[in-house]
Parts: sequence; C-alpha cells; structure tokens
Amino acid sequence: MTGAPIAGILLPQGTLAQPWFVLLATVVAFNTMIYVGLTVSKLIPWPRPVHPERVRHLLRRVGIDVTAVPAAPVSALDIEPPLDDPFEDLRRDIVRRDTPAVLGLLGGTVLLLALASWWMVPELDVRLDLVQVAFGAVLMVLAQTTGRRPLRARTHSTMWAVSTTLLVVLLSCEAVAESSPLSIGLAWIVMSAYAAMLLEWRPAIIAGLLMLASTTVAALAMEGHALRYAIIGATALVASGTLLRIRLLAIAALADERLLVRSLGSTDLITGVLSAPGLLSILPVEAGIAQRAGESLCLMHFDVVGLRESNERYGTAYGDEVLRTVAAAIRSVVRAGDLVARWQDDEFVAVGLGRSPAPGPLSERVNARVTASGVTLGKRPVTVRVATTSGDPAVRTFDDLLGETGGMLRPDA
Repeated sequence: MTGAPIAGILLPQGTLAQPWFVLLATVVAFNTMIYVGLTVSKLIPWPRPVHPERVRHLLRRVGIDVTAVPAAPVSALDIEPPLDDPFEDLRRDIVRRDTPAVLGLLGGTVLLLALASWWMVPELDVRLDLVQVAFGAVLMVLAQTTGRRPLRARTHSTMWAVSTTLLVVLLSCEAVAESSPLSIGLAWIVMSAYAAMLLEWRPAIIAGLLMLASTTVAALAMEGHALRYAIIGATALVASGTLLRIRLLAIAALADERLLVRSLGSTDLITGVLSAPGLLSILPVEAGIAQRAGESLCLMHFDVVGLRESNERYGTAYGDEVLRTVAAAIRSVVRAGDLVARWQDDEFVAVGLGRSPAPGPLSERVNARVTASGVTLGKRPVTVRVATTSGDPAVRTFDDLLGETGGMLRPDA
C-alpha cells in the first residue's frame, strides 16, 4: 500500500482531478464554512465594549487619577443626517447595519481557511498562510471597531469594497505562487457575492474590474488560459451584479411601502388632502419660512354647513362625495403653495404665507364650484362657510389663529 495513489471512494481518480470538480468541491467547502461561521457567531457572542468608567476606576486603584471630560453622545444621524429620499435612507441604514457583521464573517472565514491550510497542507508557502491569517484578523478587528462607531454608509461601502478586492488579489497571488486553481475558484466565489453587500453600483463596478483584472493576470501566469478564466470571472461579476440588482429592487419596494404608510398617516383617505396630524407636522417648517421671509402666516377655515344632516338623509357615501368635492374646490381657489387639510369631520383649513384674503369672495368661489360640480343636484344643498385671519408666527400660535376663525381645536389638543 505504500506509495499507492489515493483513489476516490465513489468517483474515479480522473474525475476527482478534473478542474470542474475542483471548482464544485470549492463551492461546497465555502458553503460549509459559511454555515460554520454563522453557527459560531450564534454560539459565541461578540465581546461587549468596556465602559470607560471601569478603566478610570482601575487606574484610580493603582494611583493614576484620570479626569473624565464629558462628551456628547454621537449617533449615526449626527454624522449622516437623513435625506428626503426614503430609498436612500433605507439603503444607507442597511449598509451601516450589515457591513460590520459581514466583515467579521469574512475575516473569520479567511482566518479559519488559512489555519486549516497551514495545518493540513504544510508543504505550501507558509508566508502566504501567515498573510492570510493576518488579513483575516485585521478584518475581524475592523468589524468590531466599525460596529461600535457611527460611520457614514459610504465609509462602510468603501471598507467592504477594499477588503474584498484585497482578498481577491491575495487569492490570485496564492494561485500564481502555488499553481492552484483552487485559489482562483475561491476568488470567483468572492466575486460572485461581494456586490450584493455594497448596495451601490459605482464602487461595485470599480472593485469588480480590479478583481477581474487580478484573476485574469493570475490565470495567464498559471496556465495561459486567460480568456477562459476571464469569461468565468466575468460570469461571476454578472451574477454578483444580478444579486445587487435584486437587493436594490427589494429595498426600493420596501421604501415605497414605508412611504405609503407614512403618506397614509399624513393624508386624509377620503379627500386626498392633508390630515390634521399631517398639517401639524409641516406647520413648524411653514412658520419658519414665514418668519425668515418676514411674512405673516395666513389661516383660512372652511366649515361645511349641513353635512351632518345630509349624511343622515342620504347616507355617508353621499357625504364623502361632498367632502371630496369641497376639498377639490378649496384646492382650486387657494393660492399655489397653500397647505390644505381636512381638520375635522366637516372642517377644512388652509395655511399659507402673506395676508389673509377676504372671506366673502373666497366663500362665493368655493360654493360656486361645489354647485357647478352637480354633487348636490336633486338633494339638500350644502354651504361652505369661510373665515380667514393672519398673524406673525413668532407672536401668535396656530391655535390662536384657528380660534379666531371659529375653528374647533383637535379633540386630543
């Protein structure tokens, strides 16, 4: 038995030596390592950060007095304030949340593979194994550091792109040094999955081109089959870009759902104008604009007289149609930029900048449009009563202006 070649138990030796089988075995091994890393991360919690006060207490016990200077807590919002784009906000939140975890997982996987290679194949170049061990350890430390500090999403993306690119370059160097297709296969696996974590096209394309160039040069130095290896590498990049596109579409759909939920909370479902909470959330901005521009804050109150009696006689469906008609009439007669909201059941308010218009002509125009719509044809007519006022937002509150027009405060006010 001494010196006899080791054959496969289920497959012949020729099949085990084929490049496609080596690549398949590499994928299976990598998948196994991923699950092992996930299991380890679940079983072994990350070390908790040491509170600075404990350090100061220990220093005092040995005779070193350290005076602590209180610092304001820093959050991710202080470094990167939210935008008006719900998709971009959600994308940045996901990048900041997930990048430290995947950096730690990648570092742990590289560290375990390097140690396993060092132990199982001692005839390989020890220097490459040491570099891989150091690289994996650096990634794990970087994951711990970035997970505890608020950083910009772009910083997280850059770290991930640089880390994966360096890993592919390191694997390419190992493939050249050891003439190992296995290292190229590992590089292709990294190339097929890296972009899905970036969630951004520009760094994904730049890093992908660098990875493709690295693996192609390594393949050319190994066997001279640069074209074939370049095609496989390009296929891996296409797969990675597909995963990125799928994740971006999923984030866009989730952002749209959030925006819909947010809009439903600030929009009246019957009339389509702002709801009372929606108007109150915008009022501070409107008052600030008026104050900076040196303008007054104008409030117009619209009361639909006879709506309750119409609901009792003709049903709530007719009352809802009347409300929609009145809301459309109000929006058509107020100035561009005025905020229109359904304040309570049969009350509307409109808020804008400048002096208040005369209530009489405004009421005539609204009632004329309601009559012209034909919604009350053959039924008991409704009348829209209008009151207007204005004032300096630095002196008079919204409740003061609303009370002056005869409007009712919100039940929860």
